[in-house]
Amino acid sequence: MNNNGMIIKCVAGVYDVLIDGKIYSAVAKGNFRSKKLVPLVGDMVCIKFSERKDEQNLITEILPRKNALLRPPVANVDTLLITVAVKKPNPDLKLADHLICYSRMLGIEPIICINKSDFDENEAKELALQFQKSDLRTFITSSYNVEGVEELRHAIKKGITCFSGQSAVGKSTLTNLLLGREMFKTGGLSKKTERGKHTTRHSELVLFDKGKYLADTPGFSLLEMPDFSPDDFKNLYYEYEKYSYDCRFNGCNHINEPDCAVKEAVLKGELSQERYDRYKVFYNEVNEKWRNRYD
Repeated sequence: MNNNGMIIKCVAGVYDVLIDGKIYSAVAKGNFRSKKLVPLVGDMVCIKFSERKDEQNLITEILPRKNALLRPPVANVDTLLITVAVKKPNPDLKLADHLICYSRMLGIEPIICINKSDFDENEAKELALQFQKSDLRTFITSSYNVEGVEELRHAIKKGITCFSGQSAVGKSTLTNLLLGREMFKTGGLSKKTERGKHTTRHSELVLFDKGKYLADTPGFSLLEMPDFSPDDFKNLYYEYEKYSYDCRFNGCNHINEPDCAVKEAVLKGELSQERYDRYKVFYNEVNEKWRNRYD
């Protein structure tokens, strides 16, 4: 029997592993703790099957990962579906930009989903345009009237697609719509804070189509980027690269330098002014952190 499979669900330290179309329950071998390793949903693992009914199957090895997200906790992700709500909650576009950089750093394709367009269609289009000008695949949807969901469905490629974004932006509802059945609990906004309430308590992969898996994962509203140099950060803005060859200075940071082709493209409307303004703030944060990294 094949001993290698993919973890598709984890609840309280018990893993569901998919092997040749069948699901087997298993726990992680004790020596993972000493190695500071934790199996994640999406991991390809090796299982030792128990020989007795009163013993559990053991995950003995985690096969090499191509990437891993810790919040949400998923491995081997192919696509990060970054979901932003038009309203309720108000869009956290800095978080969206962080997630774009984070996914590009890990070799994951970011896709932007502007959800809850029924609140304000014009605002949804304006938000989408910020990312479309950065050559990011962007979709406008409404969980309420199901507009744009079919288009999003066809855009999802094979592999693991992970929803991310603030709580209450509609990730679980969109997942249910894409699957065509109610698989995950949905929540709303806290009346006190107008912020999302977490509804998902575990990580799980669900087969969406042949070779396609959707991840429903705990929501989050904060993301700490790793320490990297300003140059490494700048290179994560792929849309600036084609303009940088026309900048006066090699290695232009597109901040204070004169004759910067990126700034010129922003003025012409070829690149988003709003996203560029956030880039400057983000760049300065990264630069300051890099300069003080040995303090």
